[in-house]
Amino acid sequence: MSQLRATKPGLLVCTAVCVCVFLYLRDPPPEEPEESTYPSAVECGFYPDELCSALFEGKEAAPQIATFCNNPHGSQILAHLRTPGNCSRISQEVQLITRPLSAEEGNFSLAYIVTTHKDLAMFVQLLRSIYVPQNLYCIHVDKKAPKKYKSAVQTLVNCFENIFVSSKRGRVAHTGFTRLQADLTCMRDLVRSKFQWNYVLNLCGHDFPIKTNKEIIRYIRSKWTDKNITPGVMQPPHVASETNGSRLEFTPEGSIYGSPNRRFKDEPPHNLTIYFGSAYYVLTRKFVEFVLTDIRAKDLLQWSRNIQSPEQHYWVTLNRLKEGCYGETQHHHAKGTLGALRKLPGMETGMKTKAGTQDLGHGRRPPPKRSLSADDKQALAAGLDFPPPFSHYHIWGGGSTARKSWHPRAEQLPARCNARSVSPLDAPGATPDAGWEGDIRAIKWRNEEGSVHDGCKGRYVHESCVYGPGDLPWIIRSPSLFASKVDSTDPLVVTCLERRHRLQALRQAEVPAEPHWRFQQESHFNTTRSR
Repeated sequence: MSQLRATKPGLLVCTAVCVCVFLYLRDPPPEEPEESTYPSAVECGFYPDELCSALFEGKEAAPQIATFCNNPHGSQILAHLRTPGNCSRISQEVQLITRPLSAEEGNFSLAYIVTTHKDLAMFVQLLRSIYVPQNLYCIHVDKKAPKKYKSAVQTLVNCFENIFVSSKRGRVAHTGFTRLQADLTCMRDLVRSKFQWNYVLNLCGHDFPIKTNKEIIRYIRSKWTDKNITPGVMQPPHVASETNGSRLEFTPEGSIYGSPNRRFKDEPPHNLTIYFGSAYYVLTRKFVEFVLTDIRAKDLLQWSRNIQSPEQHYWVTLNRLKEGCYGETQHHHAKGTLGALRKLPGMETGMKTKAGTQDLGHGRRPPPKRSLSADDKQALAAGLDFPPPFSHYHIWGGGSTARKSWHPRAEQLPARCNARSVSPLDAPGATPDAGWEGDIRAIKWRNEEGSVHDGCKGRYVHESCVYGPGDLPWIIRSPSLFASKVDSTDPLVVTCLERRHRLQALRQAEVPAEPHWRFQQESHFNTTRSR
């Protein structure tokens, strides 16, 4: 027994040593790190401003450094929107500009249509870059967006009277008729709003502003006063349009690619000439009201259901309507049922068409149930100037295919339209000869590599570049208003563009900046090289 007591301490020590050896063998100490070919994290400097400055300057090593210094602040942005709270706190934490930055901007309001469904942090960065309190914002949140996403957007929207979610939500494809519908829904909502605005612009979640609000206004006023910007051209004769098959692709230079010798399934309504161009626009309020009420716009919209990428022809086609008056030339319905309009002496009391004369007496209005469509009633409810006082009611076609439409009294028409004409042909603010003019989007197209740009530093998707950090020098040299495309795979691109944009806006401001308008560490941003 005494021998056992003597050996017990030795057994305990031996056991402890064995355990230590076992743990050492199982978890050996880390090996000495090999010398890295990249700088250590501390060499990221005052992130992100020093790195952004180097990227804008085009320093050769900057894109390589950006691959491991990419530390976006998305989680911080999302934290402010996870739960509803005090709106003043949300406004400050999201860092929105809460006063007009100049009298010039305060007296010229823009409306924005923003379609989004993912990348919440990037959406907030986009919104706070374009946001000023005198503008109006319609947000179309795609029906397929996650519930948490919709809730976060609603939390933000609830704090601002001039931001709202569109009245109708749908599933919006990258291209197609649903994209047109989303824009038109927001246009109706914007026209109904109590806020006044001068122009409307449309954006998607992968767009980001290059120019400040003041610069956008000055660009519009420089050569587009009371005019619409819809870059696009008439379809070249050697390329026929299509309703099936491969999707047409377009470039700012007007290059169009599609299967030759294919025709539209149905002829365009009202003998319209179809143009092709950008899905993006800058439109006057009067043009928006025209789109929502004019019979040609409505018929073109219905016809567009059967063609590929209608958003690339709808806006530019309507904006290319040339001056003239209905009644001076013949216009034919797509199915051939539209009778030719004639200038006749009895036009003050009725309109004679192929279907006959409908005499309602001067200034009388037929019962609304015989003339106003659902869209027309919505327009009336919205307070649109539609329909105006009428003296003419005419029937298009005949029999069961007859369609009715209203036209204003002769004294309300432009001077070039005499009393025997019916309605002006051109759309408000139309630019029939603009072509591809109008710098709305900075896009790197794959087929222009080597001629217009030096290649995509990110990656190509659908033949256009999703920008990488190496594309930043090219972007800020562009005269365009917005850059397209950006996404969450390279969040540093948006971070750098946003910080540069905010510095530019505050530099141009004519009012003192509130503390929460400034981003942290901006003193390390090279403001002279990144302009």
